[in-house]
Amino acid sequence: MPNIYDAMIRHQLFLEAVKEREARLSEDVIIGILNFYLDELEQLDVSSLDELSKGKLLLILKQLREIAVERYVFYTIEFLSFLEQLCGIETKMTASIIKNVSTQPLRNVPLKEFGTKYQAQVWANNSNAILAASGLTVTEYIDNFGKAYIGAIETEFKKGFANRLKISEIKNGLLGEYKKLPNMKRKRQGGVGARYMNLAKATVETSIQHVSGFVQNKIQSLFFDEYIWLSILDGRTTDICLSRNRLVYKYGQGPITPAHTRCRSRTVPYAGNEPDQPKNLLDWLKLQPESFYRRVLPFEIAERISKGQDAGIDPNKFIPVRELDLRQYRETLGAIIA
Repeated sequence: MPNIYDAMIRHQLFLEAVKEREARLSEDVIIGILNFYLDELEQLDVSSLDELSKGKLLLILKQLREIAVERYVFYTIEFLSFLEQLCGIETKMTASIIKNVSTQPLRNVPLKEFGTKYQAQVWANNSNAILAASGLTVTEYIDNFGKAYIGAIETEFKKGFANRLKISEIKNGLLGEYKKLPNMKRKRQGGVGARYMNLAKATVETSIQHVSGFVQNKIQSLFFDEYIWLSILDGRTTDICLSRNRLVYKYGQGPITPAHTRCRSRTVPYAGNEPDQPKNLLDWLKLQPESFYRRVLPFEIAERISKGQDAGIDPNKFIPVRELDLRQYRETLGAIIA
């Protein structure tokens, strides 16, 4: 059975797999809204937007915005529902992990206490909490991204109008321009779409980390008085998480994750005798049971670790994980505590 520190890192890696899936789904929304604007741009039947009056352009943008906002609001509702479900899963999973792997005397809090009513209360508190990474609630954070994205698309239309750009040039601003790559292939780079797909991924990952981190910290505080900040160590680890790694705080007085956009750090109950932490995530994975890392890693990477052929894996780059939906995530408890 793992110690509580290893268990929480395993938990985090499975959470990264959930993030991967949800980030990919958010890309579909971003691409869908962008394609909607591109289709409407093609149907204007003009060679450049300055052929329209300013009033006509603003009216068109207003009509398009209403439709785009409606699409994004529908996505927001679905994503918030997903986060609420995740909150419930994390509530019971965190309590189960603590009950199964902690070697310290625990306060007597029966698992039945973490039922549907309690989960609803945790979600109400969670959804109203401020993210340290943004200074916003999770709903405000998601909403602000949508407004910024649609605003950025509209800005390209307005810039095209002011600079008398051709429709093809406006499309380049939205999609990015073709660039030659070393392999002689051409690929679009830059553009509003690519930029905001990266931002969408960051928004999704940070929102998920907030829900998970808030729940974990709250449930842990029912059993323990202090916690340790545990950072995932690789080339993506930020200065703030490096500076907090292994520091001990009192529940209710210290910081909780996410500390920044795309944060992966965990709060772990402090047992007073934590083991040495491997210098990076790859070294830590090599110490875990094969049954664990085969569930979380892509097949080819798991094979290389299993056969001791991991020399070519850069430990400073985040080890990619498989995608998990919520049903699959719920079923990872056995691998976390085994």
